[in-house]
Amino acid sequence: MKKIAITCREESSIWSNGLDQNIYFFLKMFRNMGYNVSLVSEVENAKKLLDENIEKINLKNILNYDLIIEIAHPLSDELANYFNSRGRALVSLKLGNNFFIDIENMLHKPEDPSRLGTLSPYRNREIWVSPHFYKFKDYMETISRTEVKECPYVWDSCILKMQNKQPKEFPDLESLRKIAIVEPNINIIKTCITPLTICELLY
Repeated sequence: MKKIAITCREESSIWSNGLDQNIYFFLKMFRNMGYNVSLVSEVENAKKLLDENIEKINLKNILNYDLIIEIAHPLSDELANYFNSRGRALVSLKLGNNFFIDIENMLHKPEDPSRLGTLSPYRNREIWVSPHFYKFKDYMETISRTEVKECPYVWDSCILKMQNKQPKEFPDLESLRKIAIVEPNINIIKTCITPLTICELLY
């Protein structure tokens, strides 16, 4: 049986960032498919993500895994290079829009060259992207020199059930008078423009 590791971190709040939720969903999905899957981190204080333990990964135990999937938290160059040199498969799942992120860094952070490229050439065996970012496949393949594949959405209501937060029935639109839009407005992707436009269209 193939042994899979998914990179992770200690959860600050499972509700503050969708990346942590995606890590948990992919862990459960691969387990349901019959794979032996673990959460791993190079950070010392990373202990648990919800009910799942996080294993410390280093040069001594990294070869225990046949496949490592980087989600949100990439391995250090030292571990990545060592893993690749032993012929193992290192895959990166990108859940953000690298094209827009690179443009923003180029325009607004030119003093920091390390931030101008979010994709490293030849680092990964494959790169997986969400369906709505697959349109940028050509850009990502050009920069990374790596095949980019579309990855399906994965979601489960298990976290809601664990937290005793059952989704409520959505009220009738005509009864709504106030709508809260919770977006950080920090870049071109995380902005309130889209939900505001939806509200404008509805009303």
